[in-house]
Amino acid sequence: MGGIIGAATGAAGAYFGFDELVDVKVLGVDVSQRYIQLGPVKDRNFPFVLLARALYHTVAVATHSHADKNDIELKRSSIAQDWITKDQRSQLEKLHQKLRDSKVWQLQEKERYEEIVYAILKEHISSY
Repeated sequence: MGGIIGAATGAAGAYFGFDELVDVKVLGVDVSQRYIQLGPVKDRNFPFVLLARALYHTVAVATHSHADKNDIELKRSSIAQDWITKDQRSQLEKLHQKLRDSKVWQLQEKERYEEIVYAILKEHISSY
């Protein structure tokens, strides 16, 4: 009975309140009847910030012993950006630029990106 009452209340609220949802404002800007697109981010360093964070977290988890019951301490650090060599950074930047321009990667580009990231991870996980 509670489920039926809840479903009926939700349906009635959606039916009668739909017009109110169309008149939504975000940060004081009327967004009804419009599309808002954020991105792609044009800053060349943004993908490297995300990649460095992902690399750091992956290495931290991969090198944490399953027998160690303590929490993993993730520090705010830019150390992972130092793990990417100039050559790797250059190759990654070309791939990032291609993705920014075309929004789609071909299979060989995706595989090349994976190879570079794998090489970085392999080097830093095996060093522990």
